[in-house]
Amino acid sequence: MEVFVLETKTFSSGLSINERGEFSTIHDGKEIGIPSPVEQNERHISVLKDAFREIGLPKRMGITLQPSYHSVVLVSPKAIISRPKTTNFDASIIKLDQFFSWYKEKMSEVSLKDTMGIFKICSGETVKDLGERLVSLHKPVRVDYIKKFELGPALLSHEQSKPSPAESYTDRGITAIKAKEEPAYFCAACKASINVVVAKYCWNNKSRFGGRAYCRTCQAKH
Repeated sequence: MEVFVLETKTFSSGLSINERGEFSTIHDGKEIGIPSPVEQNERHISVLKDAFREIGLPKRMGITLQPSYHSVVLVSPKAIISRPKTTNFDASIIKLDQFFSWYKEKMSEVSLKDTMGIFKICSGETVKDLGERLVSLHKPVRVDYIKKFELGPALLSHEQSKPSPAESYTDRGITAIKAKEEPAYFCAACKASINVVVAKYCWNNKSRFGGRAYCRTCQAKH
């Protein structure tokens, strides 16, 4: 139940931290202030805690086991780190090639003699199950690149051939009906109306959609 949350940064040009925990780096030969990766990682940990509450943590003797969280900022092995002289700055900022040595040292501090440490020990199967339930919450971001880069007009202008308005494309899982200017297309699953750009996207990704056209909502199910 020891959770290590890693935030990776390049900072190959160097990283400086002052006594107030403020971060800066070098860009185009000038020192510029940057958002704190430590604070950024604390927000990640906050989200992770919410996720654990949602999936449920293991219990022992009726008591819910609470993980211990370790925030780690990993930077490039080539980065020069200028750390504050103050001793109360305890953020773990580690070069990538030194992480595993640091990790082993950190884990050696979790002593089996510690009562709470023994209480929190879980089987590998329990940890695996917890990890799988955590992964199940992940929802990959789907970017509509056609909309983002305004490719719709470009795709239409480069369209080489248009199907006849009266033609029925039953083999593609769509139906084209006669319209005043251009055919109208329908989703093969929910039968919702879709435009030619969405239909072309499906046809161009035959391995994913099997040659059928789907609306964007139904695309997410494939």
